[in-house]
Amino acid sequence: MKILIFGIALFLTIGTPSQSARSYYDELYKAGGLDRMADEYVCFDDDPALDTFFIFGKSDTIKQFLSDNGGYAKLRASQKAALQKAFLTVRQYDKGVPLSTESTYTKDQESSWLGEIANLSDKTLSECALNFHGRRCAISGRGNF
Repeated sequence: MKILIFGIALFLTIGTPSQSARSYYDELYKAGGLDRMADEYVCFDDDPALDTFFIFGKSDTIKQFLSDNGGYAKLRASQKAALQKAFLTVRQYDKGVPLSTESTYTKDQESSWLGEIANLSDKTLSECALNFHGRRCAISGRGNF
């Protein structure tokens, strides 16, 4: 009996190996659990120890989808004007859990997109940039401007 209790206790303390960011993504993708407004592309961190990833979709794709399904004609003029501007809809995930809400990045340069300026505290502002280099993407940030 003592051996059985010890074995169960040992099993519970060992735990299960954690999933990788790609495993979390694959699981959500197969289950249809990704944010459909932002699931056109996916980026993973170079550090395999991080369980974070982000997905994003282009405004061109949203506009085309609406046009193909008759939804674009039903939009207000201000909504159509917004879709004429290039932007990305971005959603970040940590261990398969979405972080906050979608973010919008607007075109800054040929391969660079700027995110919304956020208040991190009363004295700190933050802005993220999303940069693409071939098939690689990177997020950088700056604060206190």
